[in-house]
Amino acid sequence: MFGSQARGDQRVDSDIDVLVSFAPDRCITGFEFIALADALEQVFGKPVDLLTRESVEHDPNPMRRQAMLGEVRVLYHA
Repeated sequence: MFGSQARGDQRVDSDIDVLVSFAPDRCITGFEFIALADALEQVFGKPVDLLTRESVEHDPNPMRRQAMLGEVRVLYHA
């Protein structure tokens, strides 16, 4: 998790920013990714902005990349 929810300054209408990382041998399809985002929205009862760690690590904007990765809170690790 990152963003306002991770920082603790979320508003009632804030979405939940979730960063996921998959095992190198796990290839997830676009349909699976969308299904995961939909499932998380049902769990949290709020809109979810789902990103992969790899997409953030390759963000061309170094300040945005550093800001997002700098505030990540790990919720689950397998």
